[in-house]
Amino acid sequence: MNNQKLVEESFDCFNKHEWEKIPDLCTDVAKIGDPSIAKLLVKQGKEKIMERHLKLGFIYPNFKNDIVHIYNLGDPHTIIKVLSPGIAIYGSKFILPFCVTYTTKRGKITKKKHYNVEE
Repeated sequence: MNNQKLVEESFDCFNKHEWEKIPDLCTDVAKIGDPSIAKLLVKQGKEKIMERHLKLGFIYPNFKNDIVHIYNLGDPHTIIKVLSPGIAIYGSKFILPFCVTYTTKRGKITKKKHYNVEE
């Protein structure tokens, strides 16, 4: 599977809330950078990746990612521009614009870093 298809599958699983499938798209230990966990990259195993997605799905049950554009930089790098509309469990609505950089190796995500952006 090429890196763009792998990244698209990751977004598809996220939008369907198929949390159990997301860790299987990653290497056993992946470097994750997300404002919700740390400003720097943090090594996470599949269990932590699953735990984080389950928690996100609980807090934001209607959360989904709309891909605005895919910048395929060739193996192993892909950048995705995203708009994520959702409703928090307390009813507040939001639209979160961000970009995600992906690095892949042998058909698995090895690194994923989120960057918040202003529209």
